[in-house]
Amino acid sequence: AAPPPTEAAQPSGFAPEPGQEFLQVAAVGRDEALAVADVLHAKGFRAHAIAKPGNTKIYRVLIGPVRDAADLSTTRDALRKTGFREVIVQKY
Repeated sequence: AAPPPTEAAQPSGFAPEPGQEFLQVAAVGRDEALAVADVLHAKGFRAHAIAKPGNTKIYRVLIGPVRDAADLSTTRDALRKTGFREVIVQKY
């Protein structure tokens, strides 16, 4: 089940599962990643700040997991309307 949009963006409170896909909107320092995830949570996105595998100084801001191609497309469009132009797919 997907976490509710109100779940706090905690880097240690969420771990992607193998096979899940996410949309990544940023790769920044921890504090900035948490701030971006909080803003996206407030806008209704399932946002998470996750340490990049192998590099704990960089945090990815991930949206999802996305359920299918339609969910990915709809979510990407919503993110673009919010101002996130560079959205990439991350598969775990």
